Amino acid sequence: MTVLPIVSKGTIESVAQAIVSNELFLTDICKEITEDNPEIAILIGELIKLTGNQKPILITAAAIYKLLKSQAEADNLKKDFLLE
Repeated sequence: MTVLPIVSKGTIESVAQAIVSNELFLTDICKEITEDNPEIAILIGELIKLTGNQKPILITAAAIYKLLKSQAEADNLKKDFLLE
């Protein structure tokens, strides 16, 4: 069973800073989602069609995707470090 990572305060702060400081954050993360996980991109598109409100959907989806991915990467680095 795959378990979603528990997102740490440090990861939240890091991702929040990336969102605020990078005006291309949404463009970059949406491109990443489309390339890495096209089914999520399709879901995001369907939610936009359903709500008719693109920006809040994109911001929320991008932030959650980036939070989970960043935390998973951090967790993997910790695991790798402990195994060495």
